Amino acid sequence: MQPIVDSLAEATGESAAFAEWGGDGIVFRAKRERSGSYHYMDVGRRNRNVLDHPFALTCLAHCEPAAWRRFATAARRLGLDLEKVLTAIRNEGVHVGRDKALRVVAPVRAHDGAFLGAIGVARVGATDSEPRQLERFRKAVLEHARRAADLIQNQT
Repeated sequence: MQPIVDSLAEATGESAAFAEWGGDGIVFRAKRERSGSYHYMDVGRRNRNVLDHPFALTCLAHCEPAAWRRFATAARRLGLDLEKVLTAIRNEGVHVGRDKALRVVAPVRAHDGAFLGAIGVARVGATDSEPRQLERFRKAVLEHARRAADLIQNQT
């Protein structure tokens, strides 16, 4: 994944990463951090911050809905309609998260449809008033998700 993540970072000028779902959170498998942009956790380290992390939500959305139940109680305590959020992520094909940064994340699926992980970018200090930038990120992330799927398909 590293060459795809590097390409995404170059295409957007922002930090990029690829994460896999680990059952109770995500594990970053590749990242490229840009100076002055977002900084991800270390590669290989698990992040169990599921309910407000765009990479984790994207991964969870593409798990079987039965896996969603594990987080339902915690989501209700936060006032989050988890099923609605995860269904929207699945339907839209890309997740836009706005917390400490603008994050645009898409699923990576093998050609047989198997979910492999999530790839995305993050931009610190972005605002909702940047729709062209958001659309540029969205297109780049989706294109790199397709490239990642092609890379994986060609290696198997």
